Amino acid sequence: MVEYRLEDFSGAVGEQFDLAVGDATLSLKLQDVRPIPSYSLREHGSFSLYWLGPVEPILPQATYELRRDGKTYAIFIVPIARDQSGTTYEAVFN
Repeated sequence: MVEYRLEDFSGAVGEQFDLAVGDATLSLKLQDVRPIPSYSLREHGSFSLYWLGPVEPILPQATYELRRDGKTYAIFIVPIARDQSGTTYEAVFN
């Protein structure tokens, strides 16, 4: 299992990540990378990632392969909000 670090994503805020869903490819824009200031069992600390995707479809919480710049990241994301600008997804690394 790969252990991601905040530094793996902090330089990618504002960038698009592609996610394959069936025959379609969705783009999710990385909106924010936030450290979680708490005790963590993780060597590299805890953090959250927030993406904005399209209004439809709403992806169910699951592990997806997100791709950017030739790299693939297997990340468990959860939809947490939706409005006219799109659906927000969160991933927590704790």
